[in-house]
Amino acid sequence: MKIHRWLTILACLYLGLATLVFSSVASLQQSKTHSQLIRDRLAISVKGASRPFETVISLGLPVSMLRNRAEVLARAIQIDPSIYNVVLFNPSGIIVEQAVTSSQNAVSESVLKALRRSEYPDWSTQTESHLIAGHSIYTTSGQVVGAIYASYPLTELTKLSWNFRWTMLKFSALACILGGFLSWLAFKALLRPSESETLLAAEADISGAEEALVGASADLNVTNSLPVQLQALHNSDFNRHLNRRTSAVFASLTLVTLVGLAWVSHAVLSKSLVPELDRRAALVAHTLTENVKTAIEAGIPADQLVGLKAALQDMQARFPEVRSISISLSGIETSVGSPTGRTYREVVQFSPYDTGVVSVSSDPRMLTRQFRALFLDLSVIVVFTALLAVEIATILLSKSLIGPISGLAVVARSVLDGRRNLVFSPKWPAELRLRAQRLNTAILASAPNGAASVHRLRLASLADVRLGLFLFAVADEAPLSFFVLFMQDLPNDLAFVPSELAISLPFAGYLISALICAPLARPLGQKIGYRQLFITAALLTAVAKIGLLSAPSILVATLWQSLNGALFVLAMLACQDYLLDLLPSKERVRSMAIFRAVLFSGVFAGTAIGGILADRIGEPAVFAFCAGLATIAAVLIWMQMAPLGEVFGSVDEDQRLSLGFLKCFGDWRFVLFALGVIAPQAIIDHVFISYLLALLMDDAGASIRMIAQVMMLFFLALTLAGQAAGHIKFVSTAPQACAGLGTLAAGAVIWHIGAAPSFEGLLFVAVVSGAALGLSAGPITAIVVHLSQTSLSHLGLTNVLGMVRVLERAGAAAAMVSAGAFAASFGFERTTSMIGIYACFAAAGFVVVTIATRPADRVATSRKE
Repeated sequence: MKIHRWLTILACLYLGLATLVFSSVASLQQSKTHSQLIRDRLAISVKGASRPFETVISLGLPVSMLRNRAEVLARAIQIDPSIYNVVLFNPSGIIVEQAVTSSQNAVSESVLKALRRSEYPDWSTQTESHLIAGHSIYTTSGQVVGAIYASYPLTELTKLSWNFRWTMLKFSALACILGGFLSWLAFKALLRPSESETLLAAEADISGAEEALVGASADLNVTNSLPVQLQALHNSDFNRHLNRRTSAVFASLTLVTLVGLAWVSHAVLSKSLVPELDRRAALVAHTLTENVKTAIEAGIPADQLVGLKAALQDMQARFPEVRSISISLSGIETSVGSPTGRTYREVVQFSPYDTGVVSVSSDPRMLTRQFRALFLDLSVIVVFTALLAVEIATILLSKSLIGPISGLAVVARSVLDGRRNLVFSPKWPAELRLRAQRLNTAILASAPNGAASVHRLRLASLADVRLGLFLFAVADEAPLSFFVLFMQDLPNDLAFVPSELAISLPFAGYLISALICAPLARPLGQKIGYRQLFITAALLTAVAKIGLLSAPSILVATLWQSLNGALFVLAMLACQDYLLDLLPSKERVRSMAIFRAVLFSGVFAGTAIGGILADRIGEPAVFAFCAGLATIAAVLIWMQMAPLGEVFGSVDEDQRLSLGFLKCFGDWRFVLFALGVIAPQAIIDHVFISYLLALLMDDAGASIRMIAQVMMLFFLALTLAGQAAGHIKFVSTAPQACAGLGTLAAGAVIWHIGAAPSFEGLLFVAVVSGAALGLSAGPITAIVVHLSQTSLSHLGLTNVLGMVRVLERAGAAAAMVSAGAFAASFGFERTTSMIGIYACFAAAGFVVVTIATRPADRVATSRKE
């Protein structure tokens, strides 16, 4: 078996997916950048056209009283010929005048919505065929009495987008080819001789079995009807090493490839901006020319234009790419800035006696900075894609290489041992499929009792659920960064409930429903099957996401989000119980650690990607995206998860959860631990991060994308701190002090930021809180284990740990409702401060009592050599 060839093929498949995702996001940003530039250009023309009408309104007359209104609108098209039409309409949408005559009598509903939703005079929108930029006309009392908009055909923007996508497609194909070659070299260098020996040993067993069964043949059609024998695919050292190296190569290729594509996209965008730069420079020149002509026609001599330099400075401020503007008139030159980049020059006849030259210098690098802001978003995409790469690499490696080789090796070993009771049928790669068919034919022909004594081998492992679980976690967490803002925009049909409390209800409902349904997951899974439970929960989650998308009020959204919480915990625990029943006890600890890592990777990736998509394509589209991911996860689980006909390595009966966990409150140590560490950290995680952080950042002027990035940094800090905790001596030798001090640090920064929230301060708080919670994760587990072995030994670890999980969800749900009620009276800032104050005092009390207590009551975890 040529392992390097198959790993290289997998790398090429993955790189194709990674570049597709990256190019799609880059294309969205390119389209948004060009669209915004065009809207800005239209806004200048519309604002100029609105001035005569504003003058009429200031005199107390309606806009229809301006006699040359058609000429005023047509002049905007003369200044910018690329404009399709300029329309004047009243607040009800009835068209009063338009530059280009058409049969249209009223503006579209999307234009009216944009006008009514805008809090500022300038607004914009987009229809199926045009970009639209408008300007509202107000009375002196601030009432809208009309508006003007300019429309611009989408043909040019569509053509630019297709050219950009075609270029990115060509470079993506080149990147896949080069990446495939580099991956072949990397796998050739990284595959150790011992791993090759493992493959050679499996090859030897398979070849030996083929030789032992040479000449035997039978009908293969009966293979699919044979009873299935399920066997766990053990996570051997070879599998782990191969997974690590494959993931490292895939992640490295992702980084190099996407950085290269980012540079290409930047260069392509800079080139495509040249025509737009010329149009914008021409608009600047034409606008200044019209203003100067008006002044000269009013009788002002050319050498006495006092406000000319101020007008030049104003135009330079409106167009960030303009580096200099100069007008040479009657031998007098007025200029601002210094010439650089492309220069647009126009000779203008201001009057029969005055001829001048207008020069505008533009620097395209100023505009590409708007696109450069995408690079932080692209770094998020890189992280998301790298995490996805790990999961795709694992499942492809398991299903196309490790699984087929291991399955054939098991069958071959059974043949060499003389049993001949197993067949195995991998679908690919073709080489192993053909060898398996020959081996299966011979086994069926030589089995002592024929096909009746033969079983079809099916291997099951953690890889069965990894990708489906990852995508499901992404689908669940993608709306997190904007969900509370989405709730704010919904009408509150509970008139007796303050809006601050009402928007906290969906979060509380999510936690409470998850708490209620968690104990039901295992009985349901054993009754209908873990695969069926996950598929049902995932498909209903897709329905719940669509329900959130179309929710007409906060109450309906609360019901859908509560259902979503119940379905998430059922699906997640279905995967967990599947692995607990499948895997032998010696592999459970390592597999559960990987399971948790996959789950948190999905949470991290979902938070990051959700904000970016919401900023680019809108919040409703993100809910539809989540519904699609949940459906894909259900399909993956249906294809990969094996139906367990019997329980493999089930959990011991004496470790089952019971209502006896309530006896934990009879121990003062547990109560102190619960109030001083468990409850504050649950409140910080679920109330501050999920609820208050987005609201505070929105008040600080942050976009949804920025909120998502800050939340992403929280989860990143949590993950990195958790990994670093294993190498810090203090964490393992004094877990009680570490957990208490971590909670105290998080509470202190939250207390401080509540007094004066700012974007930079909230970013700092998110990172510190994430690191503090990450460092505390291991110590909390150590404390729970210590209590279950000492003062709560009669209850056992399962009951103590179960009580901790109940406290986390129940405490967070109660705190969520309390925070909403408190915020209704005192505001979100003081609510944030109260959370910090509680965390500080509770953690300080825990630390003080821990230090004061006798050493025998402390947790002392020795480091393993």
